[in-house]
Amino acid sequence: MAKVIERLEQKQCELAQPRDKAYLLNDGAGLYLTIQPNGKKLFNLVFGYGGKRISKALGELGKITLKDARELAKIKRAEIESIPKETTAHNLKITFKAVFKEWIATKIDHTATDTLSRWEYYNKAYFVDFENKRMRDISTGDIMRALDDYLKEQKKESFKKALGVLKAVFNHAILYNYCEINQASKIAIKPLFAKIKTKHMSYFSELAQVKELKERILASRATPPLKRLAIFLLYNVTRPSEARLAQWSEIDLEKGIWTIPAHKMKMREAHTIQLSRQIREMLERVSVHAHKKTDYIFKSLKGGVFSENAINAMLKRLGYSGDIFTAHGVRATFTTILNDRQDEHGLSDNIIQACLAHKIGDSVARSYNHANFERLKAKLYQYWADLLGEIG
Repeated sequence: MAKVIERLEQKQCELAQPRDKAYLLNDGAGLYLTIQPNGKKLFNLVFGYGGKRISKALGELGKITLKDARELAKIKRAEIESIPKETTAHNLKITFKAVFKEWIATKIDHTATDTLSRWEYYNKAYFVDFENKRMRDISTGDIMRALDDYLKEQKKESFKKALGVLKAVFNHAILYNYCEINQASKIAIKPLFAKIKTKHMSYFSELAQVKELKERILASRATPPLKRLAIFLLYNVTRPSEARLAQWSEIDLEKGIWTIPAHKMKMREAHTIQLSRQIREMLERVSVHAHKKTDYIFKSLKGGVFSENAINAMLKRLGYSGDIFTAHGVRATFTTILNDRQDEHGLSDNIIQACLAHKIGDSVARSYNHANFERLKAKLYQYWADLLGEIG
């Protein structure tokens, strides 16, 4: 006799406490709530279909309810069960090029523009070697040859990211019966880069170093828009892509707020930055030249957005090679210097992390009311700007 599963209740899910190891609460019909050691509670749909184990993430408790999760599970299950179990002759002829296009179309609505651009770059620069091959005919050798440049130059992180995209494309192909084996998953990264130590983004630990960098940027021969972009990044401590893709429609100069939409953020949650007086003044000076509100704030002389490497290339020309300082190192610099100066600014590490759009935990966030929380962030952004000084 089949075991009867007692369905969960919303309150039961909310009250479930974390343990040393992750554990599951079963709602039946393949719907599970995973309670992680850090307190996160995630809904997942897990079931067997066509001889395969299907697993789909549905969302986090708090962002969706138990009722929402049940509805999503029904929809996802119906979508998957509509796919024929047997591999058809047509499916076996599908090429990598067609599958990549189909896969990336499923990601557009919830993936940052910069990330999509990087995936497209991998496809055009590296995956092109086997784009016309059938999915089932692509071998690990094909993949290794395509990514050989990264291997020769020992670019572990780049190799890992490109391989991650291939794994995702193969998973999509397996789900839709275009092939049966994920060849990308067979490649173990660790042995290939055994001698490489993980490098962290280079950053500064002293305020004097940051101020000197700022002065060098302002005095450089770089174009005015590129200099403004570098200063904007330095004062707002965002990720480089968030700064270079900033648009006037995201800026409220009157209130002094920059709201970065969720699709541009790494964690897919909108992030609010309280602009310092210095940055507001800089933007006010150039806002009169914006043709329309949808314009990008920082445009190259050719009229497009700056490339992913534009700031680092400028830093290199100023004498800051990658092992001294990088654009992404602004964030570690901000954290290091402001943690050392907590006696001066009087704000906790939670506020520092919130300024960087890092997760600080629901219980911590709830201890602040929203208005006060934003006020404390504004205070810290302004403190950092005052440390760096005037832009001129």
